[in-house]
Amino acid sequence: MADQMLSDARLLRERGHMSSAADRAYYAMFHAAHAALAASGFAAPRTHKGLRSQFGQQLVSKGAVEREYSKDLTKAFEIRLESTYEAFAEVDPRDSADLVDRAERFVGRIKMLVGEAT
Repeated sequence: MADQMLSDARLLRERGHMSSAADRAYYAMFHAAHAALAASGFAAPRTHKGLRSQFGQQLVSKGAVEREYSKDLTKAFEIRLESTYEAFAEVDPRDSADLVDRAERFVGRIKMLVGEAT
């Protein structure tokens, strides 16, 4: 799922659909974080907040994943919330492009982690 969402984010960014690109970039990170937790033996949280919290507690705090990835996940969630639920919100094209780049790094890092866990 993470790869599919990341691919969608890239296409949407290229077509100038910045809010949708930000949304898909977040969900690429969301699904990758779920995979990281599952590969590390932790049950999937039921909420977005729970996912971010458990990702930080179980993987970042224990040194399996660098802190910057937790910050990126939180930032992506905030941008996604604003772009999805704020009336007339527009995601700055630079922010969207940066978020897609961060999602690419995030998914790549989680693939490394999951590869180590198997």
